[in-house]
Amino acid sequence: VVHLNLRLFPLAQLSGRILSPSREPVPGVPVAIRRPWAREWRITTTSSSDGGFRFPRLQSGPWILAAIPY
Repeated sequence: VVHLNLRLFPLAQLSGRILSPSREPVPGVPVAIRRPWAREWRITTTSSSDGGFRFPRLQSGPWILAAIPY
């Protein structure tokens, strides 16, 4: 017999779109997130052809997001 104690944590998702000043989608923009107490940007993605980005399965709590267009 095996006894397990499991703790389930709710997961969150962060998504959005990168738009130009003229409200056009901007593809290929690096987007990164990190925790406020972290020093390095550990989770990164790139905006898609419609400017969209998504970070699935995040732990709940505060995050800092940065998008750095060229």
